[in-house]
Amino acid sequence: MRADPTGGRRPSRIEPQRERILRILAARPRLTMYGLRDALAAEGFAFHVTTVQRFLKRHGLERERRLARRRRKRWTGR
Repeated sequence: MRADPTGGRRPSRIEPQRERILRILAARPRLTMYGLRDALAAEGFAFHVTTVQRFLKRHGLERERRLARRRRKRWTGR
């Protein structure tokens, strides 16, 4: 008897949503990874932002990683 093979790559859960992701990105081309993750969650598909990042990199669609930042007023102390 031989043991079953171990290890190997697990199939990606996000791959079946490829067409949905491309549709979202076509409609909103400046969308960040966090925005894409939120758009997918709004449609009922929850993924960690790292999963989204890896998917985008794998398909050559890398996006901004930064969160939207508000400009802070600089305190001058005067």
